[in-house]
Amino acid sequence: MVMTRSESSSVLPAKVNYRSAVKKSSFTPATPSQILHSEPATVTYVDGLLFGLAVPRDALAQRVTNVESRAMRPISHRSETLRLLMAYLKSAFTESVLATPKLRDAVVAHIHDLLALAIGECAPLGESSASAVVNARHGAALDYIETHFQEPGLSVEMVARCQGISPRYLQRLMASSGSSFTGHMNELRLQRALKLLTKSSASARLISDIALEVGFSDVSHFNRLFRARFDDSPRGVRCARRDPS
Repeated sequence: MVMTRSESSSVLPAKVNYRSAVKKSSFTPATPSQILHSEPATVTYVDGLLFGLAVPRDALAQRVTNVESRAMRPISHRSETLRLLMAYLKSAFTESVLATPKLRDAVVAHIHDLLALAIGECAPLGESSASAVVNARHGAALDYIETHFQEPGLSVEMVARCQGISPRYLQRLMASSGSSFTGHMNELRLQRALKLLTKSSASARLISDIALEVGFSDVSHFNRLFRARFDDSPRGVRCARRDPS
């Protein structure tokens, strides 16, 4: 890959050889690094998985003091900012927000901000109110909830601890999208239950077993929430909306 004078690239875990007219380096797996250069260079992918993010040099120069000094320095794979950046990128690509011009501009700005924080020397992010950090933390929290919502013991405290933030900050993040932790988690559980209840292949399963599988430990509570959400009981929905698949 040859990059021009105006580009900067952050290279993430893989084994990579870098060669330019004035420098030759190798990046080992699990050692993210930034390539910033003023001369054409060639990057050879040797093995492993690699994610390359090319951004305008000016975008970083506006955010990082003396950005040239950060060239070829490794970024710790334990970096919290790097973790948030990767989670944010995953969310942006999955949700196709880059297809919407207005949202794309905001997402690109957030990516530039997070990348600048990752390569620059900054204090721990903590519970920052910076837009890029808030959006990245919110996305990371949603990803965690969507992966673990079927666990009966999932709580605000557990998710906050795993994300390195306080429960109160997590609640503020959820509120920023017009939801709450409990509301979002219950919606995921109810949608999963609805899908199971309307599948013919699950017609012999007890409704109580489905409730437990999706994360509800109290079947009566599940029934009340289900009726309030879908205006029918789980049994009624099963009979009326059965999916032949």
